Amino acid sequence: MDSPAKLTSLFECIFGTIPETTSIMQLSIIGERFSEIPYENLTKIIRAYTMDEPESRMRRPVEILMDYQRYRTGGTCFALTNCFRDILKGYGYDTWTHMADLGNGRNNHCALSLSLNDRRFLLDPGYLITHPLPLPDTGSIIHNTRLYPVRLEYDPLMGGYYLSTLEPQGEKFRYCLKKTPCDEQSFKRFWMDSFSWPMMNSILITRFDSQGRLYVHDRYLRLESMSNKSTKKIKENYDTILSNITGINCDIITKARLYLSEFKRKLREN
Repeated sequence: MDSPAKLTSLFECIFGTIPETTSIMQLSIIGERFSEIPYENLTKIIRAYTMDEPESRMRRPVEILMDYQRYRTGGTCFALTNCFRDILKGYGYDTWTHMADLGNGRNNHCALSLSLNDRRFLLDPGYLITHPLPLPDTGSIIHNTRLYPVRLEYDPLMGGYYLSTLEPQGEKFRYCLKKTPCDEQSFKRFWMDSFSWPMMNSILITRFDSQGRLYVHDRYLRLESMSNKSTKKIKENYDTILSNITGINCDIITKARLYLSEFKRKLREN
């Protein structure tokens, strides 16, 4: 277990000093800086193929930060949520982890809630909810982000929340968030199970910057801003081009692709 002081010190070494200000403002600053860490499954693929023990595959928060500092890597939602939670703990915030159903999956996404001034708030840097979003008791709340506004709606029958993004083409459902926090043992079980999910069979990267969102699925690259979307295919020099676009170390990309190629070769032979 990494100490909270060590983690916040490393976080500020990478992203700069966090000012002592009001809680909401401080949380927003921490969340904005944390959202610079990309969502990527390259490190998860490498971990899955180099470590047999399921629990040892789960990267500790200090590893996430140090690998970002050295290689500009990140992690998937479990690793990132766990890291973000421990960073916030270092700044004195108590948080709860909530599981969510993304797409057709179950318990395949996670986010954080916390309590401030007797109100509960949602934080999810993966969807740019870095400024605390009040969890509504009834109805819905629209919340601005750096890219698209999000709508969070409480459903008493489901006993949870529906989150969608309000995009120029229309509203797009994203996930169902469970109202009841997830206990630590269940969270770790879902995290360990995720190493065998289909998402481990292709490369996935999402990175945000001032221009918008970059999304990579294998050779397809999509760039999104408030006013525009464009998609192109990376046909040649994949590792180098992807490294230049994402900032992720080229050797990490090459290594993950080699493991995926070997896995797919064995599937064809069987």
